[in-house]
Amino acid sequence: MAAPLRTCQFFLNNEITPVICTTAPPTCPICDEPATDPVSLPCNHVFCRECITAWSIGPPEHNTCSMCRRELFHRSLIVRLPIPAAMQNAGTQTGADAEAALARARLEEALAARAARMINDRHRVLVAARVAREDADRRATTQGAEVPAVAASPQTRAAQANRLTQR
Repeated sequence: MAAPLRTCQFFLNNEITPVICTTAPPTCPICDEPATDPVSLPCNHVFCRECITAWSIGPPEHNTCSMCRRELFHRSLIVRLPIPAAMQNAGTQTGADAEAALARARLEEALAARAARMINDRHRVLVAARVAREDADRRATTQGAEVPAVAASPQTRAAQANRLTQR
């Protein structure tokens, strides 16, 4: 049975735009069920949090989106879907309440996107350091020489300092 349709409000180009939406959550392509605790990857594919977490901790080839195979840098890049949740409640809210809920959802989405970008940038730095170390090891193995220490970049030192202060 199809989910009932209703008109919801959605922010598009900084304007509240009415759209047709369903009250049913999106279907998870891994379990083929309605997504429970739905999350979205940076590629905008939606999954159950449990399904995509189980998928991403599998073999190395599972460090990708199961739909488009776009690389997942870290499972914490999975972001919640605040706007659909706000859209689901938009039909029961009035005026200022609906506007406040949508503004809050927009802010949460922007913060989640920024956090994902920060994690992605940190991951790139760590991967670059690992690749540099592997290259140095490979060169040393082929030349039979001692492996020189790879100097840490300012970003790597900052990431290490952040990690130490969070403990």
